[in-house]
Amino acid sequence: MGGSVALVQLTELKHQRMKQCAEFQQRSRWQPPYALTTALELQAIEIPCLPKGRAMLNGITVVVPSANERRNLVGINEVTWSFPVDVVMVEQCLCVSPVCTWAMFDGWLNLEELIVLAESMMRRDGRLRRTTIEELTAYLDSAREFAEAVFEETGRRPNMFRGYANCRRALCVIQEVTGIPVPVTARKTIQQVCDARAMRRKPLYERIGFEPLLPRVPNANADFPDADDLDGIA
Repeated sequence: MGGSVALVQLTELKHQRMKQCAEFQQRSRWQPPYALTTALELQAIEIPCLPKGRAMLNGITVVVPSANERRNLVGINEVTWSFPVDVVMVEQCLCVSPVCTWAMFDGWLNLEELIVLAESMMRRDGRLRRTTIEELTAYLDSAREFAEAVFEETGRRPNMFRGYANCRRALCVIQEVTGIPVPVTARKTIQQVCDARAMRRKPLYERIGFEPLLPRVPNANADFPDADDLDGIA
């Protein structure tokens, strides 16, 4: 989708959804944050390719903190999110922010679509740019800090949201400020990219297979987790 064409089409879709949301709010007297595909539409962000069986997201979707707060309204999809919900106002509609929406989609999309969705939020056209890699990273960090705070307070360590590890992996491959998001399959494979970046962060002796005589000193600045470590996070 070219920049100007994308802007026109996404703006039209935004206004259509905004009208539906206004009617819903007037009818229900309820204004929960709009989430997932509805949040994308209201913020003029391209909707990713959803897997089969996810057609329910085509309607209005909102987020609630827990299942106990669902109202079970006809025609409204209610999803739960136990982590902090970052929100923005789009005219009269309260929406989950782009960074939080991206994280919430981790349970619905595969790794490739997560990457494409993030890049759709970082278009070269400033009118379509919604976030940055730094902001995505900051939200994931805040989610981890939230889980640690819960553990310190209750002694019970909550599981990170499903797909947290995939979000971390995606950050290795996302290309910021893109024109049209490039399908991941047209680039190096995700594993190749992650492996290459991990290798660059290893000490020289590990890269060339040389074992030093002195004991290894842990690298306090290392911030790239191994793939095996990531698999145990979610």
